[in-house]
Amino acid sequence: MTLLSAVNSTAYWGANAYLLSQYPKLIDAGIFGYAFTGGSYSGPEVPGTAAVYVGTFLAPNKSISEVTEVLLPLGQHINTTVGNNFGVTAPYSLTPFCSK
Repeated sequence: MTLLSAVNSTAYWGANAYLLSQYPKLIDAGIFGYAFTGGSYSGPEVPGTAAVYVGTFLAPNKSISEVTEVLLPLGQHINTTVGNNFGVTAPYSLTPFCSK
């Protein structure tokens, strides 16, 4: 999952804080992973400079539908609270997670 926003934007930090606060819920659901996050980042996967959250989630012994059931509400919450203030990408059945 990748979030891109304006450098150090309020929307970015709000969404980032929300996602990080949901990690205990993810762990309890058997989903774990790692993330890179920064308020101002420039790199090959970012056009120009942006605030970035890149998270890779792993869920051994879970189906795509089980993972979607846990992750999709996170994306829906972000979409309803910060709207289209940033681009979101997610693979597979999590496409509805994306606001842009």
